[in-house]
Amino acid sequence: MSDLVEQMYCSQQIVIPPAFPAILKEYCKAAIRTQPYDLLDWSVTYFRALADGDRPPVKERLEYPPFLHSSGLTPGYIKVLLNGFLDHETIPKEDLKKAWRGMCLNADALDEMLQIGGFGAEEEVDLLKFVAVASGHLTNSLSETMTLLCEILTDDPEGGPAKIPVELFCKLYSFLAGLDGRITAPEIPEASTEVPDDLNNLTPERNISEDVNKYVKEINLKKTEELGLDASLAAEEKKKNKLKGKGVKAAEMEELVARSEAKDYETYVRGIGPPVSLGQVDAVVDFVVFWAQRQGGMVMPANIRKVLCPPLDT
Repeated sequence: MSDLVEQMYCSQQIVIPPAFPAILKEYCKAAIRTQPYDLLDWSVTYFRALADGDRPPVKERLEYPPFLHSSGLTPGYIKVLLNGFLDHETIPKEDLKKAWRGMCLNADALDEMLQIGGFGAEEEVDLLKFVAVASGHLTNSLSETMTLLCEILTDDPEGGPAKIPVELFCKLYSFLAGLDGRITAPEIPEASTEVPDDLNNLTPERNISEDVNKYVKEINLKKTEELGLDASLAAEEKKKNKLKGKGVKAAEMEELVARSEAKDYETYVRGIGPPVSLGQVDAVVDFVVFWAQRQGGMVMPANIRKVLCPPLDT
């Protein structure tokens, strides 16, 4: 076997870069910190970025416990996105999609974020506003979203107060508060109104049968209407008797569940929600500006957790 290898390659043909071991070490550390969902695709992006002199998609530290989201997005990946576009206020949408693919994240989730943020028809995307929308997909309320943004955008060390400039806080909060975070349901194709050919050629016997069926249905409907009042009264009486044997809280909860099942509630991204009124936004801005004047122009999550802080959510 050694003779065969000598015939195929000579020592002059096999060139090992002196820094190759160091590259492997850095690659292994980066993979361990980042924990990519697709190691092969991520490795291709990693080494291509090194070859082009760009910053590879590497997390600053290992996220533990693991952050689970259907899109694959985590706060660590948001920081990777920010670090990859340093000193850029806006970025081309294609570059954003390329960076998203490099992190092996869900492409459909990106399209949803762009749509909710109002970037669907734009070629350039405001980086910080997109980061705000992406953060809203990882939290349960607008207040939590602003806290997460402070932790992502701060220059303080991890575990610090997470201060950010009040101008940046107000800009991102006003932007998110004005968004409609409604998730659009997939469109259902309309039923076809075309009559099949076999129904256009009905025989007289078939038409008579249909008339009989229609007459029977009308009789049944009339009987149902006559009994409808009695049935509704009986149902109401049954409900009252049922509530007598339960506590008030349990009865209210059951009634709430029944109403929620009967009504189609709109679904929102929980970290963004429906639009917030202008008066409420102004109250929040005035509150954080008041505290920023006493903190060197900076705002921190502790400020919006104060009892006197107006609610950030609708």
